[in-house]
Amino acid sequence: MDRGIHGWTDWNGYCASTGLTTIRFAPGGKIVRPSLSFYSANISSFNNPSSLAETQPYIFRLWRDVVKDYSTRSMTNEGDKLSAIAGIVAYFQDVMKDTYLAGLWKKHLLHELCWQVHGAKRPAKTRAPSWSWMALDGRVAFHTELCEWYSPMVDVLSCTVTPVSPTAPFSSVTGGVLVLDGPVSSTRPSVFAKKLLSPEDFSGFGIDCDQQIDRNDIYMGVARCLATTAERRIVSTGREFVWGLILRPWNDEHGRTDVYKRVGWFNTAIWIPKQQRVITIV
Repeated sequence: MDRGIHGWTDWNGYCASTGLTTIRFAPGGKIVRPSLSFYSANISSFNNPSSLAETQPYIFRLWRDVVKDYSTRSMTNEGDKLSAIAGIVAYFQDVMKDTYLAGLWKKHLLHELCWQVHGAKRPAKTRAPSWSWMALDGRVAFHTELCEWYSPMVDVLSCTVTPVSPTAPFSSVTGGVLVLDGPVSSTRPSVFAKKLLSPEDFSGFGIDCDQQIDRNDIYMGVARCLATTAERRIVSTGREFVWGLILRPWNDEHGRTDVYKRVGWFNTAIWIPKQQRVITIV
């Protein structure tokens, strides 16, 4: 609330009335939840954690809520997407004691790689590595939130990002490199008979932007999981799903081999990898 000679402005109420959610970050990781104003909407995005997701740290789940909300926003300058959230990132890094990687966190990287985006647009100028949701403009969802349990299939060998300015590590980046060791196949999963209409569907695939599947694409399994509905009912009792990335070969200017870019994702109950490979994603 702002008090001044011209009266006061209830910023929490103002944000709620315009469709924005509000949350207060306090020192030491404390989250201050502002009380609703008399004309505020019912803000439900940041409810207290339920037993549904107690397996993950609360502060990390809160970060995901911020990401999902932030990814729906529009920027006047699309290049500002990383810089505009840098202050909030600084707060989370201090609380989580983690390493920030252009929209993702190192300690939770294998969970955060399972992001999906619906109706995305690619900015005119590359602003983030393809493995980060920051590379696109569109509503982000995380597949792990639909899982009863989640078991990684890949090992992260390294992950680095290069900021434009060393003095602003949470702001714009010139690029990033992710190296994974895991199962891959050049054969399209059986789910490719249909395309997903929404990131919340359980079986199918999605292309990050308006592209076509290419015969040179490869498919890398990232995790196995047992999916649940929002009501926590198992979708297919005892049936495991494999969530993975659709990767496309990239001509690397640094002479690195096996370099790819993420172009989409897949989720299927039937997938047989052909080999184990070390893949570099930029």
